[in-house]
Amino acid sequence: MAPLFTGLRLGFGRSAEVAGPFSATGGTVTTAGGKTIHTFLSSGTFNAPSPLTAEVLLVGGGGGGGNDAAGGGGAGGFVYYPAMPITSGPLSVVIGAGGANQFKPAYVITPGVSSTFNSGTALGGGGAGGNGSVSPSSFASGGGGNGAGGVCSGPATIGGSGAQPSQPNPGAPINAGNAGGNGVCSPTQGGGGGGGAGSAGDPRSTNSGKGGDGLQAPPSFRNPVSSYGTPGPGGAYYFAGGGGGGNFGTNGGSGGAGGGGRGSYPSPSTFSPDQNALQNTGGGGGGGGGQNIGPADNGGSGGSGIVIIAYPS
Repeated sequence: MAPLFTGLRLGFGRSAEVAGPFSATGGTVTTAGGKTIHTFLSSGTFNAPSPLTAEVLLVGGGGGGGNDAAGGGGAGGFVYYPAMPITSGPLSVVIGAGGANQFKPAYVITPGVSSTFNSGTALGGGGAGGNGSVSPSSFASGGGGNGAGGVCSGPATIGGSGAQPSQPNPGAPINAGNAGGNGVCSPTQGGGGGGGAGSAGDPRSTNSGKGGDGLQAPPSFRNPVSSYGTPGPGGAYYFAGGGGGGNFGTNGGSGGAGGGGRGSYPSPSTFSPDQNALQNTGGGGGGGGGQNIGPADNGGSGGSGIVIIAYPS
């Protein structure tokens, strides 16, 4: 990814399990700011000895970037519950996978998978359109449109308009997802950026569209002992950034803050790892380049999601 904001991505630190007055289990357990925090990077089980009310953050898997001067993938949904009632006993935590890489010549759309816990669901992000295909809209964030393959008019250039729907639980004030940017044909073909949790993807203009920025995790989840996410405009702990659009000419779009992958272009002619979104951010994959030059035409994969549960220690 070519981030909009400079600085290193934060590492996936781990700490020892913490035994406190309330001994729920599951995920990686840390403490910070008077809270016990359970972080799930993969699917598992949260087991509470008695009912509790917790803050819960869910991020769905990001969509894959399109191939052949295509759009960036949409970010997974970002859903925050400030006071989720949780029953005692084991409850499943499902971490949504990111959409797979899109390889030529199969012009397919690869959306992300939803993350779920208890009553909460963060939808997967929409996969971006590749070579004239239209991005889906029934996902948390839309994938960017494209302008490739000679199909450069009408709906083929329109980014997906997906948005994370409102949850039935009124205790979830943040349900975030945005539309992808449109692709264009002239002066060169290129894709729009994928939508992020915090903003829509940019349309393709002089360069391919930048992915929409994600959102920063609420304060209870900003644990310096076990840091996740990426830097963003407000500091660290950003999730669900959209993927940058790919370009037939030069300068693919940058990924949005929150793990979005960078869009590709024909030089260099090899696939770059930063086209893939960062895992466990819900970021969208970057769009592939064009000119039929091989691996650089391929889209990047979306990032898997994450679930974090916090309650007073």
